Amino acid sequence: MIRPLTKHEMIRQAQDAIGKDASNKKIKKYCNDNFGVTPISQTIYSAIGSEFSRSAESISAKELCDSKKFVKKTFNGDRDKAHLAIDLVGRFR
Repeated sequence: MIRPLTKHEMIRQAQDAIGKDASNKKIKKYCNDNFGVTPISQTIYSAIGSEFSRSAESISAKELCDSKKFVKKTFNGDRDKAHLAIDLVGRFR
């Protein structure tokens, strides 16, 4: 007999399908679309960790330092302006 997936297994499957740096919002949507269940953020956290730590794992220390220097040099340290510029660049892919 096949047992149903637990919420943690659904969340892990969603992360595998979407990618390691998947946001909680994307994981909730995937689970809702594919399993008919929308997990709460606390369940996602207990299954795969925080959204921040998952996204930080995909950036190396060198990339982080280079980004910090770039923001400081190009945008005079204005992180909001740098974030806006990066978002705009991402839309033109």
